[in-house]
Amino acid sequence: MGRSCTTRGGLHFFMKLKVMPISEEDLIAAKVPPEYRDYCADVFLEYNRCFIKKFPFVVLCAEEAHKYQECEYNDDVLRAKEYERERRLLVRERRRQRAMEAVTA
Repeated sequence: MGRSCTTRGGLHFFMKLKVMPISEEDLIAAKVPPEYRDYCADVFLEYNRCFIKKFPFVVLCAEEAHKYQECEYNDDVLRAKEYERERRLLVRERRRQRAMEAVTA
C-alpha cells in the first residue's frame, strides 16, 4: 500500500492511501449498482453471490451479510477519522498563521 504526504504549515504528515480492492471494469462486468461501488465492493460481491446461490434460504448468508455491514461501518469510521484529522490540521495551520501575523505585526 502506498503512502501520501500532506504538508501543513511546514510539517509533513504521512498516511496510507486507500486502494480499491476490485477494478471498475470488474464491477461493471458483475453489474454492481453504482451506489455499491465503494471500498467494500468485493465483500458485497461475495454476499451477492451467496444470496443468489442460496436464494430461498438467504438466512444462510448471514456471515457474508455481517462481513459486508462490518466493512461499511469500518469505512464510515475511517472516513470520519480522516475528516476530523484534516479539520484539526486546518485549525492548527490557521492558529500558526495567526501567531505569525501577531509576531510580525
